[in-house]
Amino acid sequence: LHGALHTAGISLKKMQKVARGRDEVKRAAYWHQINSCALDPSWLLFADETAMDGRTIRRKHGWGAVGQRVSVIEMMHRGKMISMLAFFTTEDFVSWRSMVSAYNSELFLEHITSLINGVMEPYPGPNSILVLDNCQIHHAREAELLAVMAKVTRPWRTDVGALLIFLAPYCCIDNSDEYGFSVFKACWRRNGDKLKGMRLDRALEWCFYNCYAESRVGPNAPSGPAATYRHCGYCAGGQHQGPVY
Repeated sequence: LHGALHTAGISLKKMQKVARGRDEVKRAAYWHQINSCALDPSWLLFADETAMDGRTIRRKHGWGAVGQRVSVIEMMHRGKMISMLAFFTTEDFVSWRSMVSAYNSELFLEHITSLINGVMEPYPGPNSILVLDNCQIHHAREAELLAVMAKVTRPWRTDVGALLIFLAPYCCIDNSDEYGFSVFKACWRRNGDKLKGMRLDRALEWCFYNCYAESRVGPNAPSGPAATYRHCGYCAGGQHQGPVY
């Protein structure tokens, strides 16, 4: 049977889970909005939260002799949970906040307001469109968030206000920040021994600054942040199209 499948060009693969609640009509509407507003991927700034605990640093694979198990002795508890909110652009992670607990709508609004005021630019232009997923805490304070976005300005600009766009429901594959956090956590695992000896804020700062630097030279390298945007379908020239599932 294996030989017949191999001859037919069929191989064993890890199945990709697709959310039942995904709506391709709403996803198409999201991409239409992106194409209407963003002439270049650099105009888009993704914000999202992630969390990690003691399990994040644990490796799941190791080298060993053929026929022998690879074992590691470690504490089995999860440890302290750290939540992070980060801004991801075509250049890199540009700003972030962290806390020891989970985010709620109030803390999300407080932290993202400080990030917006420090990073975002008036529309149109680079970093002028904030993209969020449809997490409930993002919508709970939407009116206050829109008021913050409307006040975005810079002394050298006459225009005022940035745009806010929400991803279509259950479409994390269109969220560049999701892939960025995967790179961040992989870097955290690779450098676990070094990071253990650092203060938490310094360890997070080191990892955010170096997670992409470890695998590329320059933001436009094959594995850089710009490549992450391209992987999600955000292309130069405004011809954006999400990846096919």
